[in-house]
Amino acid sequence: MAHTKKLPISMTDREKRLGFGYLLLDLFILPALLTAMNQRLAVPLSGAWTNFLYFSLNFLFLAVIFSRFLKRSLMFAGQHIWDFFLAVIPGFLLYWVSNVLLSAGILWLYPNFSNINDGSIAQMTEGNFVIVAIGTVLLVPMAEELLHRGLVFGSLHRKNRAAAYMISMLFFAAIHVLGYLGSHDSMSLFLSFVQYLPAGLILAWAYEKSGCIFAPIAIHTVINAMGIYALR
Repeated sequence: MAHTKKLPISMTDREKRLGFGYLLLDLFILPALLTAMNQRLAVPLSGAWTNFLYFSLNFLFLAVIFSRFLKRSLMFAGQHIWDFFLAVIPGFLLYWVSNVLLSAGILWLYPNFSNINDGSIAQMTEGNFVIVAIGTVLLVPMAEELLHRGLVFGSLHRKNRAAAYMISMLFFAAIHVLGYLGSHDSMSLFLSFVQYLPAGLILAWAYEKSGCIFAPIAIHTVINAMGIYALR
């Protein structure tokens, strides 16, 4: 379990260096920088437009940094289309079942609970549904999959498969709640964190199963599209 063969398409050392550098920028500098710049505008952008700008920058920067990885992955997907669907379809079904069961269990224990990230997105859709939908469905999946599965999971996978799954899953869940620290109670943060764990595990499995980053991107896109559709 500790060691396994490498994924068929991996990032170059240069892509990894740039990717981890950008990840640090994304975690500690970019959001604060955009917020500070927005506050200096005569008419500050709304939360929805600020997030759309952030999503767009993420998408563009990562598409450039990982352009070679994306091209090779796309070619691999075309050559192994059956493996792609054998990862995407079961992966989505596993996600849907696990999400339904986990959400039902949480609501049984805590009837008033609502996911804090979902609530924030729902609030931003009011009057800005189209831009929030574009950002959430078209921009976010590729950026998050490149970072969480392609970079973090992929870098750890050839050294320790179990660690790759565990760390990428925990990191994926944590990134969706860290921005709410201090503004929500600890139980809401913890339960929201837990809700993202199955997705992190299943998306990593889909990447490993297919050998192609576009499998988790496809699943992630459908998941986000369903979430946005529910907010219409």
